Amino acid sequence: MHTSTPSFPTDARFAELLKEDNPQIRIGLIGAKPMVDPEGSLKATAAIDFVCREEFDFTCQDVAAGLPLADIRGLSYRDTTGRVLHNLPRATIENMDELPFVAPSTSAT
Repeated sequence: MHTSTPSFPTDARFAELLKEDNPQIRIGLIGAKPMVDPEGSLKATAAIDFVCREEFDFTCQDVAAGLPLADIRGLSYRDTTGRVLHNLPRATIENMDELPFVAPSTSAT
């Protein structure tokens, strides 16, 4: 879910409602708030499982691919005991053309 500092309390509550409805769901946050305050974002509610720091495009792709959270750079997460862990940072994206796309695109010829 995308969040920001002003919307964070509402987004955190929405995450809690999602978890109540489906306890197995994995909820992660992206946006300015978790980028600058990953620990505080995770400690705000147990409903948030992870947050993406820095540039999140490849971090989200790794989560979606099913990589273990412990192996994903640029990620902060809560482990099975509830402890907040911070992985190594992800390198800055130098070539924006390498960013992953959500859906394939076609170009007209």
